[in-house]
Amino acid sequence: MPALIALAAAAFLSTMVLRMPEPLVPQLAHDFGVLPSEVAWLTTAYAVPYALFQLVFGPLGDRFGKTLVVRSALIALSLLIMAYALAPSFPVLIATRFVSGAFGGAIIPLGLATIGDTIALERRQVAISRFMLAVVMGQIAGSFVTGLVAEVVPWHGIAIGYGAIGLGVAVVLFLVPSSTTRSAEPLTIGGALARYATILKRPQAQVLLTIVFVEGMFIFSVVPYVAPYLTEIRKFSSSSIGAVTASFGLGGAAFSLTTALLLRLLGGYGMIAAGGFVAAVAAVLIPLDVPLVAYAGFLFLLGFAFYLIHTNLQTRATEIAPEARGSALATFACSLFLGTGLGPALMGQVIRGVGYAEGFYIAAVLLAAFGVVAALSMRAIERIR
Repeated sequence: MPALIALAAAAFLSTMVLRMPEPLVPQLAHDFGVLPSEVAWLTTAYAVPYALFQLVFGPLGDRFGKTLVVRSALIALSLLIMAYALAPSFPVLIATRFVSGAFGGAIIPLGLATIGDTIALERRQVAISRFMLAVVMGQIAGSFVTGLVAEVVPWHGIAIGYGAIGLGVAVVLFLVPSSTTRSAEPLTIGGALARYATILKRPQAQVLLTIVFVEGMFIFSVVPYVAPYLTEIRKFSSSSIGAVTASFGLGGAAFSLTTALLLRLLGGYGMIAAGGFVAAVAAVLIPLDVPLVAYAGFLFLLGFAFYLIHTNLQTRATEIAPEARGSALATFACSLFLGTGLGPALMGQVIRGVGYAEGFYIAAVLLAAFGVVAALSMRAIERIR
């Protein structure tokens, strides 16, 4: 479907922007005079507004059409990416990342809601995995391609180039007709709040939103600190770091290509439990003093584990409130990215207190326990529907 392909391209860009700072850690730390570990705050600066503004864009998508909202948000995001290049100080860069995260947050959840509107439930998880392949490729580009380009182009030029790509995708989106539903109900703050209150009262929603919050917090307490670890401890270059962090996306791509098989072999609950275990193994291995290619393997495992868990949660999120799917997916994404924003902040405190290795080990224990608890919780709540 052309509309879904165009939305996937927009999702590609929004994820590329999220991962872009990781291979730029050496350049950004040098230019702004900050520690490499402080650059990880750029992930939080993008993720927190990305989460909170879901609650704005969800009702807008339900009322005016999801594709229209994505088009508008993508233009704003692209212009703000270009504005990164003009940041005179690190605090200003943080602020610009914050504003861009607000607009970037509209794209993926409304794309998922579009899938929910147009594709039957029995085929939806495979369709979501294909859509998420674009997200994965954005992660790869944000890491690997950025790392390669950073060897010859300063980060300012990279920001301008990515913003221009985003504007090009926005033009394509305007040429593709929308196929999503629109609500006839007038858009009011009170109505939007009432819709969210209705969603949050449902037991299934409460459990699912808690699980996805913890998922984001635990997985992304590890991922953003791999690049600072490789910079500070292992002294790798930008291109090397980009290649390693891109492997997270490759793990997601491998999952997308094997989704149907894994569903048959493990089932949804088994995939969630297995994802927690695989992520824990990866976190334990990261502090080892090993060749570069091994770190790429560890990030591959983390990416595979994340999507083992996450696509199951996403599929269930499309059925939280079919009558207001944009708002429901916005709530889901808000929970995920609040966790994604909180995780790096907490891990930063842990690393400053006990060091990188101990921080990764703590995360591993939490991830292993999370997979089991999340699988059992989802199974229990779905049995009482």
